[in-house]
Amino acid sequence: MTFSLVGEVSPMGELDHDDFQVTVRSSRCDDVQVIGVCGELDHDSLEPLRNALDDAPAAGLSRTVVDLRDVTFFGSSGLNLLIHAHQQAACRGGAIALVATHRAVLRSLGVTGVDRVIGCYSSLSDAVAALRRTPSRMLHESDD
Repeated sequence: MTFSLVGEVSPMGELDHDDFQVTVRSSRCDDVQVIGVCGELDHDSLEPLRNALDDAPAAGLSRTVVDLRDVTFFGSSGLNLLIHAHQQAACRGGAIALVATHRAVLRSLGVTGVDRVIGCYSSLSDAVAALRRTPSRMLHESDD
């Protein structure tokens, strides 16, 4: 599943759809949802990521990896969205992990302490492996 928003935010807050782009791709790695994000994440471009995060529980998946390796800008709205998604996943007995390698993204995660709340890894395989070691009430509840 792919969600895209194309455009650029002008100084007046209007969306110019010619210059700005964020793409979110959602896939599944067995029992883990993997959401790959490419582009710049700020207040005006969060909707595709929000939609992908909302799809995980509906699909019965309690573990989600958000791959931010192709994100070049990560604003406070993106941080807030990830914290909210982490809290929602925890309430459902699930977990979220992040993959990040870009300096700007790592800095945002580190300065705000988000990387101490949500596991942050340098590779997709490490993030998926870490989530698989995380117990999940949602998986056990769905077996009843």
